[in-house]
This record gives sequence, structure tokens and C-alpha cells, in this order.
Amino acid sequence: MMKLFRALSLSVLSVSALPVLLPAQDASKPVSQGIVFKVEGGKAPMFLCGSVHLMQEQDFPLPAAYETAFKQSQRVVMEVPPDEMDPAKAQPALMKYAVIKDGKLEEKLSADTYKILQDWAKEKGVPLAGLVQFKPWLIALTITQHAYEESGMKADRGIDVYFRNRLEQEKKLGTGLETMDEQFRLLGGFSEVMQDQMVVQAIHEAKEAKEELAKLLEAWRAGDTEVVAKTMTESFAELPEMEKVLLRDRNLRWLPKVKQMLTEATPTMMLVGAGHLCGAESLVALLRKEGFVVTQVKRVPVGK
Repeated sequence: MMKLFRALSLSVLSVSALPVLLPAQDASKPVSQGIVFKVEGGKAPMFLCGSVHLMQEQDFPLPAAYETAFKQSQRVVMEVPPDEMDPAKAQPALMKYAVIKDGKLEEKLSADTYKILQDWAKEKGVPLAGLVQFKPWLIALTITQHAYEESGMKADRGIDVYFRNRLEQEKKLGTGLETMDEQFRLLGGFSEVMQDQMVVQAIHEAKEAKEELAKLLEAWRAGDTEVVAKTMTESFAELPEMEKVLLRDRNLRWLPKVKQMLTEATPTMMLVGAGHLCGAESLVALLRKEGFVVTQVKRVPVGK
């Protein structure tokens, strides 16, 4: 089965962005490495930091490399500008691309898919009346987020939200590679057939969410870029056009912006979904082809 929404948590920023309180460090926990790269060859250092957009409470504190990148950087670049992560500010763009303006949800989904959605809503106690005004792509993401939160993962604990809040506290410059409007436009631009499939996949995959998320976080903690790249490939195997839109095309659009930042004398932390940093067509691979030295930051074992 295609693990599509496991991949989305590594590639597309979640909408929810509420303040988060983090627990004190538990010294008994194994220290995570995470996925962080240092880019050399520009006028100032740049750190590429892989984010998981929904996290569990026990995943904090973050690996030391993330804190180092933040402390050594004057600018933090996220997928979207930090101020646009506020749900209230994102609402207009969301409504622009997510609300059905012509027809009904029943007409946007196949009869079988609509029945599956009805059954899911009844089982989970979710009022279907609150969903029917929205296009299938947003319903699919809602189903997925519901499953993630049942497993203890929440968007308001995501790495992006954590550093957005730190920006506000420490008065560092925050900017984005694209706008929230652009992200919603990409998701809303998928065909009705694909959006129908997204709903079906979301409901089916929700049943395995806990196990799949455990695998995802294990790979992220270990800094295992090969496993993450394999996850992305498998996740999009049945919908290669979605991989192109959400990963490859965005990496290519971001590349000139990243290169421009590397010509500036501003130490930078770039925080994007970890899926964008792993694999043959990742930002890391693209920058290496441009002649930059990109090295993964490895955790130094205790005593070394």
C-alpha cells in the first residue's frame, strides 16, 4: 500500500501552528542525530535541516545539530514565511483553494469513496457536515492529521512551529522559500481523480499510522537519509506526478533562491521537510552538482 501521507509529513508544511511548551531533557533517552547538512562554498555557512512537520512530545529536545544551526545562524528560512504559519493568517489562502465553489462533495468523489468517507466519519465521531464544504484534498489531510494525533503526533509540536516560536523569542530574521498560497495551490491543483484516491489512501493508511510513523521517526532520529529517500520513493510509487509536483519541481524552484542566499554574507539555517534533503534529486544533490560542499552533520559519540 502506498504510504502517501507518511511522505507528506516529510515534504509539505502542516497548516497548524500553535505555541508549544517543551518538556525538560530526559538524560536517560538515547541522543538523536536528526538530518542536518552543512553547506560550504558560499560567503557564509548554511545549514540544511530536515523537518518532520508533525512530532511527538518525547521527540524534544531536538538533536544538538538543530540547536547549533539555529544559534550560529542570523537568518532562518522555512518552506513558508514564519508569519504565514499562523492559522488565522493562513485561513484566506486555505479557503481560496479548499472550499468547493461548484457542486457538492458527493459529486467530487466516486460513490464508493463517499461511502468509505461516511463510514470513517461515523466510526471516528467526526461530523460529516463539517467536511462536505471542502475539496477532497483537504479532507484527506484532515483524515491523516486525525490519525497522526491519535498516535500522539501533532502539528503544533512540529519542528517548524518550534523554531518559529524561537524566532519570535530571539528576534532573528525569518523568511520562506514559497508562500502558503503557493502550497495550497499545489494541493488544490490535483485532478479530482487523484483527490479521490487521496481520500481512499488516507483512510486506509490511517489504520497503520502508528506503526508507519514509528518507522519514519526512527529513520529521522538516526539520520538515515537512505531510508528516508526510500520511504519517499515508495510513498509516491503509485502517483509519480504527485512526487514531481510536491518534491522534484519544488526543489528545482527553490535551488536559485538557495544559491542566491549563499552569495550573501548571512549565516543561514534552512528548515524544510526532511524528504527534500534525501535522495538523488534532493536539494542536497542539486547543490552538490552546483559545486557546493554539502556534508551531513553526524552526532559525535560520547567520549570522542
